[in-house]
Amino acid sequence: MCSKDITFRNYSKFDAKQYVHDLDIALRESNIDWVDDDVDRTWSEFRNIFLQIGDRHAPVVTRRLRNRSNWWITNDIIVCTNVIMS
Repeated sequence: MCSKDITFRNYSKFDAKQYVHDLDIALRESNIDWVDDDVDRTWSEFRNIFLQIGDRHAPVVTRRLRNRSNWWITNDIIVCTNVIMS
């Protein structure tokens, strides 16, 4: 039986108002130069802050999914399906 790992953000305890509040404070306290000519540097600094706050409010988790066989699909069903499809 094979398994598959999936990675996603866990939003089960996500509070949107608190997230926006924390992001607002972090951006205000940052030293991002919004009129900097180097757009890549500004984007990188913003992205880092955005992801840090995101990780705090909706952490990235990895779960392992087991490949479950469909016990109710018998060989007779497979044969019938193949006959109908051809």
